[in-house]
Amino acid sequence: MQKVSPYFMFIILIFVIKLLFFLSILRVIYAKLFNKGDINRAKEWKRLFENMFMILMALLIFYLFQKDTIKIGKEEHLLFTMFATVIVLNAVQEMVL
Repeated sequence: MQKVSPYFMFIILIFVIKLLFFLSILRVIYAKLFNKGDINRAKEWKRLFENMFMILMALLIFYLFQKDTIKIGKEEHLLFTMFATVIVLNAVQEMVL
């Protein structure tokens, strides 16, 4: 049996969260069309999966650009780090408020 790398498992986790996010979007659409009473719960799940996806993608950006796995200049490195930081802070703020 092959050993699975943590990086590959992280990518699979991102894929699963994105799939759940997609399904929650479909659930919101269904709730809007057929089940008006369940729309708030569907929106909460959608928001949760969206924020989880954004945080995981930001962590992936941190990993890719901090470990020198991708060769970029200092300016681009700073921009990607700032971008990932803003994504994480925004997603955490939305989850808390």
